Amino acid sequence: MKEIRIVNFVSLALAMIATVLSVPLFSNPAAADPGRGASEPRVVGLDDQFACTNFVAAGSGSATGEVIASKNRDLQYAQVMKFVQPEEGYAFIGAMSMNQAGISQGINEHGLSIGHTWMPVPKFFSGGHSPFIVNQLVLENCASVDEAIAFIRNLPKQQGATYMVADKDKAAFIETVPSLYTPDTVAEVVEDGVRYHTNHYIYEPFYSWVIEDGFGYMWTPSYVRYDRAAELVANAGSVVTPELVMSFTRDLESFGNGHVTDVYAAHPEVPSGAWSNGWPGFSINNTRTVSSTVFVLDKEHPELLSEMWMAMYNPAYSAYTPLHNAMLRNLDASTDGLEMYIDGRAWQTAANLRDSEIYEWGELYPDLETWESAAIDATVENEAIAADLIDDGKPAAAAAYLTESDIDRALDAIDLLIDAGAWVSHP
Repeated sequence: MKEIRIVNFVSLALAMIATVLSVPLFSNPAAADPGRGASEPRVVGLDDQFACTNFVAAGSGSATGEVIASKNRDLQYAQVMKFVQPEEGYAFIGAMSMNQAGISQGINEHGLSIGHTWMPVPKFFSGGHSPFIVNQLVLENCASVDEAIAFIRNLPKQQGATYMVADKDKAAFIETVPSLYTPDTVAEVVEDGVRYHTNHYIYEPFYSWVIEDGFGYMWTPSYVRYDRAAELVANAGSVVTPELVMSFTRDLESFGNGHVTDVYAAHPEVPSGAWSNGWPGFSINNTRTVSSTVFVLDKEHPELLSEMWMAMYNPAYSAYTPLHNAMLRNLDASTDGLEMYIDGRAWQTAANLRDSEIYEWGELYPDLETWESAAIDATVENEAIAADLIDDGKPAAAAAYLTESDIDRALDAIDLLIDAGAWVSHP
């Protein structure tokens, strides 16, 4: 595989200590029967929980008519971009923790996007792939949602995860459990409307496994974010735009709220023994959010005009900037122009801004959203020019044009943070 390698800077090394979690991998399928639920809520270690929130919209759920999908990544480590052309398979753009294999979210040359949420399960399967590797394999081997569902269904899976996949026509949430269990995959295809997912199982049979058999647990912060996602979508009339989804990823409702008894009261259908509490990731945007992505999948030219709007850091301190999959036609120019995103300096710039404590949480939203509104308008104009070039039989010229404009905009996004005070040095 040809992959753009990441430079390991001393300033980021400390942020990556212990990025690989020490988790037991169970290799004996006979020992993998779901255990019975405890009589009290189960509490697990903070480092074992990763709060992510995903949205998808298609058909009447998208005001633009394009399929929209998003992922907030809630972790603790430095994030970088990858531009990858495998020896065999499709090229893709992805985001991932620095120096780690696989990707957390990304888009490929066909306009297929993917991202996942962590899901609590009692045991792992040592013979399966991690969710980050599954994401990468899907982008390398699949061109559509239907292909992705079939591909994931047939892959051996190490952990519990829900995969969000989207193409120009539809989206899907694919709940999975380790391949010690049967079945290990359930999918909901979304061709119309808006859906969302957090970090608890909602599809059968997995939901009943948790409620009735003590398989994993229902996590209180996940329920709060899920309920808030439902409220946001309802308030929007179940119709969203990319800008509105970006605002969802910045939502601070219940920020730091640790009142788990309120969650129990709101969901009497969940028995007490099925609950688990942990770190307070109750808000969609929270202190562990390290990056966020909003995908917009173009219907007419998905192989060139599909976008990965990337907030390289927590979107409370980082602007969304568009990366078209057309950039995959110009890998050298893309990697040269976006070196700061690939080596981690873009992420660190935004991290410095947060660490400076110049701004309260959410105080930068008006500046970020003003910049993004202008970026969206300019991107629409860029795409119109690119579409004309494609219609004139000049796809290479369209790809080069979008690559140049995306690089310029991504660098402008960093300048925005520097102007806001991110130049402050924090060792």
